[in-house]
Amino acid sequence: MPLLICDDADGLKFVVATNDVLSLTFLPQCGGRLISLKYKNHEFLWTNPKYLTADSRTTTMPFPSWPKPDSTMGSWVNLGGSKTWPAPQGWSAADEWPGPPDEVLDSGIYSLNHVVDENGDMHITMTSQEDARTGIQITRFFDIPSTGANIYQRNSFRNHTSKVKTWSIWEVAQVATNLPNFKEEKGYFLVECANLVEPRILFSAVGDIEYISTDRYIKVPVQDAIGKIGFTNASGVLAWIRPDDLTLEMKFLPSPNATYPDGGCSVELWHQYPLNSPLENLGGLKPDAYLVEMEILSPLHAIESQQKVDLEILWSVKEGLA
Repeated sequence: MPLLICDDADGLKFVVATNDVLSLTFLPQCGGRLISLKYKNHEFLWTNPKYLTADSRTTTMPFPSWPKPDSTMGSWVNLGGSKTWPAPQGWSAADEWPGPPDEVLDSGIYSLNHVVDENGDMHITMTSQEDARTGIQITRFFDIPSTGANIYQRNSFRNHTSKVKTWSIWEVAQVATNLPNFKEEKGYFLVECANLVEPRILFSAVGDIEYISTDRYIKVPVQDAIGKIGFTNASGVLAWIRPDDLTLEMKFLPSPNATYPDGGCSVELWHQYPLNSPLENLGGLKPDAYLVEMEILSPLHAIESQQKVDLEILWSVKEGLA
């Protein structure tokens, strides 16, 4: 069956879409997440083993006992996978999103619609509740073809208030960077760039994120650092090249003359590795895994009442860097 609905004993619903080479698992009740993306049984996304099993279809900790958010980052139930947030992130003004954690957009229950058409193509739609804090409602649509390794995604923000709301659509995909059987080689990330503008160091908690600039790309190796680097000159391709030569690529269409969050960044990479103690300057967040967040942002949109804006992303898995 190309589309399988799995009900966990704790009451969670997992939706699994498969074709000849891909297997995607969605978790609509926990922030509308894409929680697993496998290519020929090779997993790309990181999921938190504290909460989910290796198959990303059942829980290791009973769902009703998961911690409740208390507005600090230390209380965030970071499940992993891919999710959609509003940007800019911040805690000092009404036009900033003070999450995660967040009980509606990040961890709330999303409605689910799933269709398999006559060609065998699968269409998954997950929609959040209306969020009073930001004024928006998020819809995540995925189109998975019956064959091949390309996935089309469309994120939409709808303003359900009577006032104009200004937000950027922020896609955040956490990938695991400690692959079994690869201790020396760690892999790297490539950001295709329109010109040689140095990246912006957006946050540095532990160590300094190192990178290499070439004529076309900025290469960011996997490294032991905790922080975020942003790119103001991204031309629409973000890729994760693993040490086994499998590549996860995300393509989007940037708007060169538009205004983006974080000083003009349309692509960002968050690096982390495990620490023994929480980081006080990150609200008590305790990094406990090797992962990198691949992040794509839309321009800041002034969204009129009852109107919506979109961000389109094409995911591709390749064997080697094409």
